Amino acid sequence: MSEALTPIEKTNLVELEATIEKNLKSFYEVGFALMQIRDNKLYRESFTTFEAYCKEKWNMTHRYANQLIASSEVVHNLDEMGTMVPKDIPERQLRPLTRLEPTEQWEVYEHAVETAPEGKVTARHIEETIKEVTGYKHTETHPVSDAMFFAGVAIVQLESIKQDDSKRLEALNMVIEWCQKQIKGGNHE
Repeated sequence: MSEALTPIEKTNLVELEATIEKNLKSFYEVGFALMQIRDNKLYRESFTTFEAYCKEKWNMTHRYANQLIASSEVVHNLDEMGTMVPKDIPERQLRPLTRLEPTEQWEVYEHAVETAPEGKVTARHIEETIKEVTGYKHTETHPVSDAMFFAGVAIVQLESIKQDDSKRLEALNMVIEWCQKQIKGGNHE
């Protein structure tokens, strides 16, 4: 069941997809374009889910798309605080910052730039700076970090449910029930 896009949405989708295609190596523009496509459900005419859109259109996993989106949000947050991030910075380098609040992202990134060995900021150096500045180790292999990352992604997705969606309350109750089962020791998959 596909829902037709308005002419303005179709134009917007074409422009955003052109950005993705042209800038596949420029993650922040790709992440920002993907976020708009996801949040406005601009994939809906040809795909039933954002995950299917990413896989079929860009041969990209849903997880990687969300990592691009989260890292592009870090660039946006840093920019809002007056810190310019180099245009050629790899997404992987900023990924550890996605688990922090915007003010922590800025504090850690600024400190990482100031203390980078030989002036080269790496993902490893950012991880070390996170531990130094916040006292907490945020690594991808740390189960709590993965849990926090995916919880954040889930919240972003839930926030995209429109207030006037007739199934909104039912959907939120479904999430509440699932969470309650997890807390009580239900499904641990």
